[in-house]
Order: sequence, then C-alpha cells, then structure tokens
Amino acid sequence: MNCIHENMVENTDIGILQCYSCGYIEEIILFTVEYKNYSSVTKRCSVINNKQNKGFRKIISDSNISLHESTLSSSEYKFNMIIKDIKIKKEIIRGSERKALAAACCFYTFMEYGNPKTSNEICKIFNIHRKMMSHGQTNVLCSFPKFRILHVNAENITKNILTKIGITDDYNSTEIIKFISYIKNSSVKIIRSNPESVAASCIYYYLSHSGSYKKCENIEVKKTEDLKYYTKLIGVSEITINNILKEIKIVII
Repeated sequence: MNCIHENMVENTDIGILQCYSCGYIEEIILFTVEYKNYSSVTKRCSVINNKQNKGFRKIISDSNISLHESTLSSSEYKFNMIIKDIKIKKEIIRGSERKALAAACCFYTFMEYGNPKTSNEICKIFNIHRKMMSHGQTNVLCSFPKFRILHVNAENITKNILTKIGITDDYNSTEIIKFISYIKNSSVKIIRSNPESVAASCIYYYLSHSGSYKKCENIEVKKTEDLKYYTKLIGVSEITINNILKEIKIVII
C-alpha cells in the first residue's frame, strides 16, 4: 500500500520535509532572509551547511590571492566585523560588493603593517573596478573610523616600488625618501599628482642622476634604466613619468 505521507516533519536545518512513516524526503522553500542562505551551488532559498562559503578566506581562495597569515587574519577580522555592522543596519551585500569589501580590508591592513599598496594595485590583485574599491573603502571607514588618518603617500610606498625593480638596499631607500620629501610639495603640478606617480618619477630621476645605475651590478635593476621597461614594471604610464620628470628638472634647476 502506497504511503500518503501524513506524518511529514519539517527539518529547517537542512531544508527538507521528511515522512517518518516511509522516509520520503521533499525539499522545501525557506522564506528566510536571502543573504543568510544564498550559495552559487544551491537553490537561492536552500540552506547551506557550511557558513564559511561566503567568508573572507573563500573570496581570497577563489581569487587565487596569496597573503601572509597575519595579513589574512587581520583582514578577515575587519571583514567579519563590517559584515556584522551591515547586518545590524538590515542591509545586504553580495557578490562583487563582498569582493570589494575584502579588497578594502586588505588595503587598510597593508597600511597598518607599514607596507602600503595603492588602491590601483589592490584593484589589479582582486580584479575589481576602482569604483567598487572606493565603495568597499567607504564600508571599512564606517566601521573603523580610526583608519581615516591612514593615507598612502609618496614616501610610504617608496620601498614597495623599489622592491618591484629589485632594490632592497636600505641606504638607497633612505636617500630616495629624503629626495621625495623635498620634491613632493615643490610645484602645483607635483602636488596634484597621485603619490604613486610622484614616488615612481622621483625614484627614476634619482637613480638616473645619482650614478646609481652606473654603479649597480644587478642586471635586473640596470634594465630599469630603460624608461619603457621601468614604467611597465611598476605600472605607471610613461607619459605620466615624463610629465613629472619635467617638473622635477625645473625645481632642481
């Protein structure tokens, strides 16, 4: 005799109705808040058992990004705190917005640890648009207003640029930072330029005019004497570098 399933019991933990008489299982639709249950691999209203699926580390893993554990943990803490604040406001962020938030958390963690990266650099790492990155940064600052005092400037990204071209010498770094501090407020055009462009231009000028390239025995560093190669390596346009170099020459003269 066929069971008519009169003894159906709802199990909302796994999203099913089950008949205790015959074991028949039927999937149910849950009308809970969608962001709690959403998963790309299940139906939009089905419960997912692993709540880490949409977490910070999942975003990092899916984006194939490698981070030091301390950076990962600190950024994850920020991310989770911001998500809690957003839930309290009864707002929802998902997909690219979550990815942008993860990127913004990393941006401020790098600055906290004294190894700042520019917004453009973070956008390239996470493959997101600058507008989304800006939105993520706004969310971070809403939950962590203390970060408003943190800014990327020409001096604090100098070592990052020098590392890209293969220079790790502390003496050179110190002298270049002194040169940048002198140049960065020397003209209206330089003041209005973004920090990465100013730092990159000052580094190239210093290396070219201080004899550093001639003295250098590192073949990879010597390659950067070619401006086209240098700009490609650091990700700043040749036109931008040339424009700021002209300003630097006027100031030095």
